[in-house]
Amino acid sequence: MKINLRTRTKTLRNTFQIFCIFQVLNCLNSPLSNIHDAQNEKVNFAFVSQIGPRSATVSWECSNSLPGSVLYGKSGIESVVTSLDNSKIHSMTLPNLESNTDYLAFVFCSNNTDKLQSIPLTFKTWISDFPNRTRGLWVVGGMGADASPVREIDFFDPVTSTWYPSATSIPTPRVFANVVSHKNKIYAIGGLEKQVSTM
Repeated sequence: MKINLRTRTKTLRNTFQIFCIFQVLNCLNSPLSNIHDAQNEKVNFAFVSQIGPRSATVSWECSNSLPGSVLYGKSGIESVVTSLDNSKIHSMTLPNLESNTDYLAFVFCSNNTDKLQSIPLTFKTWISDFPNRTRGLWVVGGMGADASPVREIDFFDPVTSTWYPSATSIPTPRVFANVVSHKNKIYAIGGLEKQVSTM
């Protein structure tokens, strides 16, 4: 009987140890492990640099090597930029922004989109390199030195007596176009696109 009791005790102890090992392994899939993952998917710091009239660069550091994303917009989330590689440090340029505009951006470090932790960033784009001009003389299209139509639009500011050559351009080169200004916009109507020779 003593041998049987010892064998039973040893078997019971081994069974208890195996049960404990399975419980520990099962804890790896528990909801508590998601807390650990969430701590590993956080943004340590973020900042905006190289702000210009049409773009800005957002950089941030993740707690681990993970993919990163930026959600941004003027009054809410309007665009998303996502990295394709896992990295601890991310830097992304936000293109096609409007000049002199306030933006809100959120940066993320995560493989999972369910519980994203982010840092909100705000910034304002610069005034355009060539701000809107409300006074002056606009020269739209015309004929170049080689007698071909041109697409450039030149601007003259009479207050500062400054010419701004090629301030912007029209979609197609034109000569002899009718030009009208309406509600702070310039419209080029008609005209010739190419010089036609009559021989």
